[in-house]
Amino acid sequence: MAHIDYLIQIGDDSSVVVTPDKGSGFVLRENDTVTFRSNKPDTVIVYVETSPFDNPGPGTQLAIGPDKKGPFKIVGPKVASQTTVFHDFACGRLVNGAFVPWAGGNSTPVGN
Repeated sequence: MAHIDYLIQIGDDSSVVVTPDKGSGFVLRENDTVTFRSNKPDTVIVYVETSPFDNPGPGTQLAIGPDKKGPFKIVGPKVASQTTVFHDFACGRLVNGAFVPWAGGNSTPVGN
């Protein structure tokens, strides 16, 4: 079983750099796990259309801070016809309870 930790770094200009500790090109499989952490305590991520997890699902706001959130278990690619599915997430923060995206995000690649 593999694990990836995503470090989400927010710049003073609200730019976003997301760095997976396994490097780019690493593909997760069912039952692997993921954690998230950020340099900003108000960071929130939202998986846009699909999620590699049962919970949080797509559209769910997940608060991330300097302490690791997770682990979240991968439930599979959810699209059997594709070799690898890229589950895109946006990074942002909550303003008056509404998600406001910053300029960036990343994806969680899951394969069969």
